[in-house]
Amino acid sequence: TECGGNYGDNSFVYNYCDALAYAKDGCSIYAPHNWWGSSLPSQYLFEEDGGTITYLPCLGSIPTYSMQQPSPENNLFDTRVMLSSTVPGTQDAPEDLTRYYNEQWGLDKKIEFIRYLYTIGKTVGVADLCKDIIFENPYAPESSIALDMIYQISKNEKIKKDIDKDMFKIYLKTFEDGKSNKLLEANAMLLLAGLEKDVSLMDKVYKEHKNNYMGKYALHQKFMFYFHEEENMELAREVLNQMDEVYPEEIVTYESHLLMGDDVMDPKEFYSQYFKKEATQQAPLVSTDIAEILPEEYALSAAYPNPFNPSTTLEYALPIQSEVKCSIYDVSGNLVREYSFNQNAGLYSIVWDGSDVSSGIYLIRFTAEAEDGSESFVDYQKVTLLK
Repeated sequence: TECGGNYGDNSFVYNYCDALAYAKDGCSIYAPHNWWGSSLPSQYLFEEDGGTITYLPCLGSIPTYSMQQPSPENNLFDTRVMLSSTVPGTQDAPEDLTRYYNEQWGLDKKIEFIRYLYTIGKTVGVADLCKDIIFENPYAPESSIALDMIYQISKNEKIKKDIDKDMFKIYLKTFEDGKSNKLLEANAMLLLAGLEKDVSLMDKVYKEHKNNYMGKYALHQKFMFYFHEEENMELAREVLNQMDEVYPEEIVTYESHLLMGDDVMDPKEFYSQYFKKEATQQAPLVSTDIAEILPEEYALSAAYPNPFNPSTTLEYALPIQSEVKCSIYDVSGNLVREYSFNQNAGLYSIVWDGSDVSSGIYLIRFTAEAEDGSESFVDYQKVTLLK
């Protein structure tokens, strides 16, 4: 894997948190010329477990926008969609490069094209393309990326654009009380909460999504708001205590303790344990002694085992007769397997046998829609196949 470039295009800035680059057997991470919080980063950021990590030389300071150049990802995209044959040289290209956008592309290529335009500072018309992706594919993971791209464009003062923060706020408010993807709506509400410094919106998202990943992100955002924006350590500590109670083993909770200067586990040890933890240790979706009780709400358990070889199981709950679809994608966005069912309320499981695909990371998208149209559910998770 090649990360970063000679100009710090994919720089990691660890002003507020620490992280670990982990290289397993046969994996080589090449990430020189990045900013790691200092010109000589701490060794605990990196762990070589049979693989190699090259992070030297490092940048001496945080890179400026003028230093950025097309990254290896941009060059890969240029090869995949033959961008060089369809888009003229960026030095002489017109401002509106969206004319080269192809509606026939898959969502992964559309997002890559949008990222490419952002990297070279040509973003006029891009926000509308992102909105189209979100409107047409509300349950696709690319919609969350598209939403974030509009945000990134709106706040970047160094590029010519046709959307600003105020316009973006108005757009985000259209997601309120949405009737489609609740997770995407929650994402929009957290972006709006950050822009308007509205803690009540963070609380709303946490209350409605306490049992999925958006809940922990909402609580963490509230902590960061008090810690950085308000510099109110007393309120930050109150939120952190709540995180300890609800999400005691999550990364966001651990990193919040680091920010507060608490005496916690060594970062290298924590991250190693966290990422190596077997999914089989997680509790089942419903205990067997109450399995005969019909579920009250939609739910999807973590796949187990994970990592797996050659098969993994997903358990899910349906509170009402529903159309169920479980789609499995590889890292390039290609659909490798899909299951579709119409099922009555109850507890079910899907066993995916990955014998016919290669080792790697796969994205599972699970959707369930009540047959009467009264409610719907969507969830995502990543699984790793190791052969």
